[in-house]
Amino acid sequence: ESLINARKWLLLGCRLGQRFSDLIRVNPDMIVFRYGIEVLKIKQVKTGKVVKIPLDEFASDMIKNEMPHPISNQKFNDYIKDICKAAEINTPTKGAVYLETETKDPHKAKTPGVYPKWQLVGSHVCRRSYASQHYGEMPTTILKNITGHKTEAMLLRYVGEDEDKEDKLLAKYILGKRNQKSENADLRIIKKVSNN
Repeated sequence: ESLINARKWLLLGCRLGQRFSDLIRVNPDMIVFRYGIEVLKIKQVKTGKVVKIPLDEFASDMIKNEMPHPISNQKFNDYIKDICKAAEINTPTKGAVYLETETKDPHKAKTPGVYPKWQLVGSHVCRRSYASQHYGEMPTTILKNITGHKTEAMLLRYVGEDEDKEDKLLAKYILGKRNQKSENADLRIIKKVSNN
């Protein structure tokens, strides 16, 4: 039952893109209609900003009808590791984890290395998944506001992109515009020539 509850938080979190401190406060009273769409209106704890997150049908239904019970961030982190382990999310991934050893206090430092991906999963996965799924589709300004990143550069680092990716998107946009103009060019026959 605890894992099912944590899975609901995980699924909802990946659809809302919020820090755990904001995710855990979500309730049906936060749903409003704006210009014909349902959005979740929430004031973020860390930034103090009010953000409006567009809701898909799944998130809307869960918030209205199947809201998971409150849970601590630590329990959520523990349970989603168990969920991802059971789902065999084992891809070797570079990261850092707290390891208990005889000589090290596990609460002082993380040990970098390559671990099965499930060991690296925590509540941050919700916000990162949302940002990664919507980057390049949703206007960056809106995405940045929803996830609570102060700058676009911070958002890019968060989703694992760099300035090169941004430059590629810009080039694709500009080249697309140029191609569109050339396709709409006025083509006229200037003179006829024969094959002779």
